[in-house]
Amino acid sequence: MKNKFVFFILMMVIFGCRENHDSTKIDEDTFLKNFESAPSVIVPSSELPEWLNMWIDNASKDFVGKSWASVVMAEVHRGIWRDRTVYQATSGYSSAKFNPFYENGECIIFHDTKEYDNFISTSQNWELIFQIVGGIVTVGEGGTKSR
Repeated sequence: MKNKFVFFILMMVIFGCRENHDSTKIDEDTFLKNFESAPSVIVPSSELPEWLNMWIDNASKDFVGKSWASVVMAEVHRGIWRDRTVYQATSGYSSAKFNPFYENGECIIFHDTKEYDNFISTSQNWELIFQIVGGIVTVGEGGTKSR
């Protein structure tokens, strides 16, 4: 019995210490750094889904013209995951760190860390398509009047 226990511990040490690291994967910090430095692109509202245009209109009504120094009040990123267009919309009211949506407006729900890690390591082509900083639209079509 004692020999089986020693064998078990030895196997745990040997296999537990092996690193299963894929150098092509990126970690969450690298992903967020890349995400935050995504290039800015102006996308006409006619090319965006209706739910997102409504979100942008509401964010514009809530934040344009309000001065909170240089605080990012609202922003929208667009990328690709599993051959589908995905969006990340964040506003000053949002408490979620990262809550992406499919093009149809359905929130992407990660059922486990493996799926989340897959999103982090394989989503790509992120671009900033709308942003309000300090009450001014800095990226995207101007406020609600021009939309």
